[in-house]
Amino acid sequence: MQQLKFLPLVIVFAAGGIGMFFVPSTVWGAIAAVLFALALLLFIRDRLLARSGRRVQGVVVDHQIVEGCFIPVIEFWDYEGRIRREATGSGGGVKKPPVGSRVNVLYDPAGKRGCELDRFWRRHGFTLAALLLGTIFAAGAIFQK
Repeated sequence: MQQLKFLPLVIVFAAGGIGMFFVPSTVWGAIAAVLFALALLLFIRDRLLARSGRRVQGVVVDHQIVEGCFIPVIEFWDYEGRIRREATGSGGGVKKPPVGSRVNVLYDPAGKRGCELDRFWRRHGFTLAALLLGTIFAAGAIFQK
C-alpha cells in the first residue's frame, strides 16, 4: 500500500516522457508554466511573511534532519517578551549556520507562516531558481517549434 502513494508521480513522469516524444514543445511549455507558478507562489509567501512578520535576532540551537536536509532550529525573544524556538522553512545539505551562531530572523507573530533566516539567498533563492529554470524551459519550448 505504501508504494501506491507514489503512483500519481509515476503517472505524471510517464505522461511527460511520452509527451516529450510526441509534442516536446508543449511539454516544455507546461513545465515552464508550472515553474513560473511555483516562483509566483514562493514570492507571494515571502511577501506575506515580510509584510506581517517581525525581525529579531536569534541563536541557532539545533538542526532537524528532514529528508536529508538540515533545517536550522532558532531560539529568539519575540516582541511580546516570550522565548520562541522554531525551525525555519528551509534548509540545506550541510549544518549551516552552525549551532551557536547569531542570526537575524523574520518570523510571523501569529505563527501561521513560521520563521525564516533573514538573508537574501535564504528567502529568495528558491524563487530565483524556479524563475531561471522556468525561463530555460520556456526558451526550449519557443525554440523547439
